[in-house]
Formats: sequence, C-alpha cells, structure tokens
Amino acid sequence: GLWALGIVGLLGAGVYIYYTELRPVVIFGLRDDFAKAIPFQHVPEGIDSLKAESCGQCHQAIYEEWKTSMHAKAFDDPFYQAYWKRDNNIWICSNCHTPLQNQQPDIITDIPRDRVEKAVKMPNPNYDPEFRHEGVTCAACHVRDGVILGPYEDSDAPHPTMYDPIYRSMDMCYRCHQVPPGPFQFYRAGPCGTYPEFEGEHYFNQGYICQTCHMPAVERPVAIGGPMRKGRKHLWRGGHDPEQVKRALTVKLTADPPELPPGQKVEFTLEFTNSGAGHKLPTGDPDRFFTVDFEIVDQNGIVLEDQSHTMGRWILWQPVILE
Repeated sequence: GLWALGIVGLLGAGVYIYYTELRPVVIFGLRDDFAKAIPFQHVPEGIDSLKAESCGQCHQAIYEEWKTSMHAKAFDDPFYQAYWKRDNNIWICSNCHTPLQNQQPDIITDIPRDRVEKAVKMPNPNYDPEFRHEGVTCAACHVRDGVILGPYEDSDAPHPTMYDPIYRSMDMCYRCHQVPPGPFQFYRAGPCGTYPEFEGEHYFNQGYICQTCHMPAVERPVAIGGPMRKGRKHLWRGGHDPEQVKRALTVKLTADPPELPPGQKVEFTLEFTNSGAGHKLPTGDPDRFFTVDFEIVDQNGIVLEDQSHTMGRWILWQPVILE
C-alpha cells in the first residue's frame, strides 16, 4: 500500500513539476533578440512623431502601402486577438506584434528561468495606447537611437539617417519570422518558422531573398520630391492575399479517362505544387491551413458531387508538442 502511494505521489509531483516548471506556457521558446521589446525610441530630430502618419507626410506611397499590410494590422488582426485572448494576453506575443517598447503597457525587467508567466513587470511611463494599434509600424523597423535607418548610403533628408545593409538581406525578417521551439517542443522548423523553411540553395542561386516576393522591387522617389531610386514596395503580401497564393501554387487537374463516355465513371485528380514560394505552404502560424473544395457541377449549376480536404501542419499539442 505504501509503495503504491509513494509511486502515485512521485508521479503526481512529476506531473506538477512538468506543467509548472518545465513545460512552456506558450508554444515557443525564448531567444534573446525577442525576449524583450525593442527599447524605447525617442523621436528623431526633424520629425514630429514616431507614428506612421508622420512618416507618411513625406514617404506617401510607402505609407499608403503599409496601411494595407498585415504589418499594420499585426495588433488589431482578429486572428491574433483571438489567439492572444486565449493565451490570457501573455506579454511575450507583443514583442513581435507591437515590437516597440513605446507600444507596450509594461516593461519586462526580468524573466526568471525563462518562464514567461513569471516575468517581472513595471508600468511603462512612455506607453502610447494609440501607437499600439499601428502594429509593426515604420519606427519598429527603421528608428534606432534617434536615427532613421535604411538601405541607402546617400540619403539627403531633414532627419538623421544611416545606411544599414540588413535591409537588403533576409536577416531583416529573422527576429519575428524565426520563432524557436522551447523545451519539450518537437517541431520541424519552429512554430512560426518561415525563415528556416527557406529553400536556401535553389532560391539563393537565383538571387531571391524574402523581400523579392513580399516587397516587390519598384523604381520611384522614396520621398515626395526626391530622386528616382530603386526600392521596394511595403506590402508584405502572403497567404491572406489570393493573388499571392496564385503566384505560389501550380494547380493541375486530370481526368481518367480523359473523355467521359455516357454512363461511365471518371476519376479526377487534383494536384497542388508549391512552385513559387521559397518556404512551405501554408507557413507561419502552425494552425494555418488550406481548404480545398472540389465540386462537380452540371450544366444547370447543380452540384452533383463534392469533396473537401484540408491541408496544413498536423501537430500533437499535449502532453508535449510533436510535429
């Protein structure tokens, strides 16, 4: 009897320790560059605000593109908000969806044993609730220590500027698009692992980086009245955009037999090939998926037969994460 009680007690203690000290409360691990928000940024000289609208006074075309992007909606996106609510608005998600400290109500001062639920917080005296709704805003990528960073070495601007080669590389996307797994999380490429999914050699040999597809090249003035420059559109189109999906997928439909004699059955095969994306499809959040609806319709538009298939990542979430 005592042996049995002892074993049950040990098992209970093991389960308790696993769920309170070992198993992460979020579906990813921490990495130094996103465990904390981007530090508080002052408004650079020559501009009146860090808000995107201020940037848009001169960078009008870029601002209009950004407003239509998922970066602009990174905080307000209903998909994100539903997930965030389910996870009790855990602060760590904010470091990619509202990455500037200026956008966050709390400052994280310590993360004991990398347990996000045990993080030590203090109120942020510089928190701007309105700024939070800009998600991944211009300043999140371009403002550091009072200087506007960018891909040009010869900028003539009314504010301080500095060239940084990172804007012409995939590394620009790394911080938020390579979220690592945590302990007891066995993903193939991390939960939001678009960056490590990149099919390096084939696409690198053609000169492709993330920006090639998601920030199409354009030649135009970067600012109103400025010189013509080779730059990129600030659209970041992805799986949410039907036209972008069409460019990534090749769809092939075959029938066996190819011609259908009256009264004979035919078998249709629908093939999807990822022919245009340098990463897996779907990618990003592990719960994203494609739904393929296949219908046979007669000449009057009546559905004779239909099938539906879902394609996505299949993951065991409990008691460990296993893909």
